[in-house]
Amino acid sequence: MTIGGFVIPRAFARYSKENPQIKMSMILRNTKDIIRQLFTGDVNFALVEGIIKKDDFDYMVFDSVPFVLVCNTNHKFKKKVECMDDILDETLIVREEGSGTRAILSNHFLKHNYTLKNLPNIIEISGMHAIVEMLKEDLGISFMYKCAACEGIKSGLLKEVPLKDFKVFHDFTYIWEKNSAYADLYRT
Repeated sequence: MTIGGFVIPRAFARYSKENPQIKMSMILRNTKDIIRQLFTGDVNFALVEGIIKKDDFDYMVFDSVPFVLVCNTNHKFKKKVECMDDILDETLIVREEGSGTRAILSNHFLKHNYTLKNLPNIIEISGMHAIVEMLKEDLGISFMYKCAACEGIKSGLLKEVPLKDFKVFHDFTYIWEKNSAYADLYRT
């Protein structure tokens, strides 16, 4: 959803203008749903941000992007924030189960011996644009790909909050059916 909402629209439009003979459609789904559609043949290829089993697909890395903590520029933290422990009492806005963003965040919380289910103040939202708008209204803090927050950061409404123990980059991965006869076309 982050890719579809913040990364691909301009590239999709440019490609469509340069190649009007190729008919394409773009479907925005969370990682779990789009992978299911790839396996059933409902989609030919996908650009996913979530965690995937790369053995299940042929793939190319599209980009490796920073995954960061973001909040309203005027957000007042309950304590000085330097590491993960310092944000546990904050209201955390997260994506829904099945989303790539949620899976990445859950995995990194586990590395610090936390689970999202144990946090006292969670708001779950199924759209990244909605989360960004909630951050602008200072309703909490959220972890996301930096590209989703770039406009808000540039405008001064949002800020990235560095954490000493959270330095995460994650791949946006272009995937298609393993051993597809169209693999060369997909790579092109």
